[in-house]
Amino acid sequence: VPLGTTDMPFDFSAGKAISSGLNPYADPWVHQVDFTDQGVSYIPANYFPYGPIAAEAFRWVYKLSGDRALIFMLAWKFFMLLTLTGCGFLTMKLGRLLSNNTNTTTRYVLWFAQPILLWEWVVNGHFDGLWLFFLLLAIYAAHTKRWWLMVPALTIGIWIKFVPVLLVPFFALWWWQDVDKQTWKKNLLQIGLGLTLAGLITVLSWRPYWVGPQVFASVISQAKFASMSIFATIYYSLKPLFVWLLADQAHWYLTRLVQGSLLMAFVYMLYPIIKKCFAVLFKKAKLESGEYVQTMLIFLLIYLMVWQKSYWPWYGVWFLPLALIAYKVYRHSSVLKIAAWFSLASPIYHIIAWATLRNDAISKDELWFYYLIVLSVMLYPLYLIFRWRQKGFAVTDEPLLFNK
Repeated sequence: VPLGTTDMPFDFSAGKAISSGLNPYADPWVHQVDFTDQGVSYIPANYFPYGPIAAEAFRWVYKLSGDRALIFMLAWKFFMLLTLTGCGFLTMKLGRLLSNNTNTTTRYVLWFAQPILLWEWVVNGHFDGLWLFFLLLAIYAAHTKRWWLMVPALTIGIWIKFVPVLLVPFFALWWWQDVDKQTWKKNLLQIGLGLTLAGLITVLSWRPYWVGPQVFASVISQAKFASMSIFATIYYSLKPLFVWLLADQAHWYLTRLVQGSLLMAFVYMLYPIIKKCFAVLFKKAKLESGEYVQTMLIFLLIYLMVWQKSYWPWYGVWFLPLALIAYKVYRHSSVLKIAAWFSLASPIYHIIAWATLRNDAISKDELWFYYLIVLSVMLYPLYLIFRWRQKGFAVTDEPLLFNK
């Protein structure tokens, strides 16, 4: 399908395999490559890069479809439309709570007119809205000091898609900030209840699938996959030179050189946030709820653009709800510019990829396309983040009169 992705047949095939009694984390299963072609391929054992709750969602929607691809697609896209609505509601609610501003009409219009959300969630059926809904619920729970709800909400998000695990330290710091002589008993009881609920959710969700640590094998292998990122662009640009110089040892040295350089850049960019987090850890500072949201936004941006080895256009939705909340609270111009940039980058990517199809092979597998993505998608947001970092990631770039 022009401008489409292969995720929909992957999800359909996964639901079919699970419904037939196969464990996608341990058993090879058939992947119907394309709904318009009878060709199939076999997925090797351990190749299921999502959590067990996502697996259950695929299974239930497949059973509802009765093995009919069209019904599966319609049901799944309607499900994603519900997540779009749910995430929009929570995003606006959090924006109101954190900014004390009740006007959300224009922001609802902005949310439901976002090109990246409409295309990636509703048209292509990517399910990032599922884990984002529970991430937003965890933020709401932390803001209202419902720590017993924060932990299970975050756990559900992690067992849908593992991305929210990156933000666990920020939520732990948020809880720790609220612990003092007056609240420590209540907070310990709440976090204990939350951990108990999270443990129960973990046991129940993994029970049909757990076969040992090998269930995470595909996540580890995906972490080594490089495509359309700064890492991939540098690596494949230098690879011919390193092969010429070092022959069989080229990959070992080149990988460590590129990863080491990007790690230093990653730490450098995050240094103001690291200092701020340590200040909270040692009870020398406190952050507002809006600052936690904005800090998580900055971390995800730097992680995605500097450290992660692969990039796909729908990854921009990881931080879009956080950006809309943070902008409503602090009105930082860089937040608005970055959110708008990534929202438009997704449809532009698909148009370019479709327009440059050659012999049924998408140009995204070629080095020139990597350069195009890095320069057109990441360069401007990285420039804004770097300028912001030079100011210590100041909360806002204008007076906070509206928030008083």
